Amino acid sequence: MVSSGDPADFPSKHVVDIDGGRPSEVLVATVAALSKTDVASLPPLYDVIDPEALDALYEHVRTRTGGETNGYRVTFPYEGYEVCVEFDGRIRLETP
Repeated sequence: MVSSGDPADFPSKHVVDIDGGRPSEVLVATVAALSKTDVASLPPLYDVIDPEALDALYEHVRTRTGGETNGYRVTFPYEGYEVCVEFDGRIRLETP
């Protein structure tokens, strides 16, 4: 769960562009910013998903489809968010 602040202070949905970065790194940096904490203070992402596999799958799908991802996505929980890595270049974070 987000460790600092009242959950009511956070919007229930956030959308972040990956912008050519690695989805795993963008995700962790975004969660750290939202929780106003340091990236190193967060639990390892690999506790819920293999970050290297996520990044490799994302890159593979985007390369093979030429960016036409047709709804490919990976969804998993992380730090109180339902995370959805959209292969069109966005990450959605929603609080339950």
